[in-house]
Amino acid sequence: MFNIICATISILCGLSFIELLYPNAKNLNNQLYQLAMVITAFLVAIKYYFGPDIAIYVPMYENIPPLKELLFTPNTSDYEIGFLIYISICKHWLGLSFWAMTATITVIYFSTLHLLLRQLSAFRTFALFAIIFLQTNLIFFEFRQCLAVSFFILSMLSAEKKQYVTLLIFAFLSIITHKSAMIVYGISLIGLALSFFKQDNDFFAISIFFLFAFILIPLKSLLLTTSQLLPFDAEVLESIQKHLIIEERFQVVFLIYLIVSYSLYFYFYKSQKLKTWHIITICGLIVIALFYQYWFFINRLRSYFIPIIVVYAITICCNSPKKHLLTKQLTVVFVYCLFAVSLKNLYFGNANLKSGIAETSTIFQLLNDSEQNIKTRNLKKAQVFWDTEYQDE
Repeated sequence: MFNIICATISILCGLSFIELLYPNAKNLNNQLYQLAMVITAFLVAIKYYFGPDIAIYVPMYENIPPLKELLFTPNTSDYEIGFLIYISICKHWLGLSFWAMTATITVIYFSTLHLLLRQLSAFRTFALFAIIFLQTNLIFFEFRQCLAVSFFILSMLSAEKKQYVTLLIFAFLSIITHKSAMIVYGISLIGLALSFFKQDNDFFAISIFFLFAFILIPLKSLLLTTSQLLPFDAEVLESIQKHLIIEERFQVVFLIYLIVSYSLYFYFYKSQKLKTWHIITICGLIVIALFYQYWFFINRLRSYFIPIIVVYAITICCNSPKKHLLTKQLTVVFVYCLFAVSLKNLYFGNANLKSGIAETSTIFQLLNDSEQNIKTRNLKKAQVFWDTEYQDE
């Protein structure tokens, strides 16, 4: 069975490996990056009524009212007004089909990602590979959050350039597109506030202590109770609690905390040029460490941080002394090993889904079939997945 997700990250893996083999060939690496970006964006954009989330988004798109009606009548939808405005404009102003609407989100995301990766002087293809490998669900299925993550990255790029009005605009767009952005910006503001504290060895030691202490603390009941105190509306609180209830305890705890503890060392990195990326990276690493047991919840939040973490980590590695060469090499080997294991699990895991939800569906199927047939068939698969297989995950 051809799997477009596995194919996409496999192609990126090969191109990134060539880049690592010839790190000093700048022209070759620039061409590899451009090729990788175009191929990846193309493969993501051609998806057609693909994935489980179409069970939500197709009816939403087909029933979205015109913008005037949407804005001036009571909103009874469970979804964010920003995304509803976006799809209303796509459908009623631009006359786009459902596929074309999803393609615009892909274009926005990869254009934003390109702006972020331009911050790197080297290994941009490897960075793209790492980001896409860790975010396949986001780019293939999660349209609302993909758009919100794009706005978040743009806001961070604006912050780096000290364009604060633009920062506020993109932050607002991100928050009204997906509720999870509100939590991410809150965490980022806390990280910014902490950055003004004196950063000495005692502070570092205390941070490490608390991170390891969370291995022993049952966070579920504590977090559910604490969430009631947050200044959010009932809908946002319900969403947070729903995500926290779903736990994933089978984690390589020691490895996670070892990586986070080592990464916290970079908290003392003094470069003002990287200050924004530095703060967001540390916030992301701490969030991942604290909530590692709650996969469904952390999957929402990590999508915002991963692109920033990857770009920051590669920048640090490129600028660090050569004595850390072995650490860098082992990190790269670890990423490729993780990819190999994950690729195998992804391919066979998807192949075993009886709903057929993982069967690749692209725009080119219109050459042999009608839109209505493809839509009906894939919506049925999506509904079977949500009714049966999702409950078993």
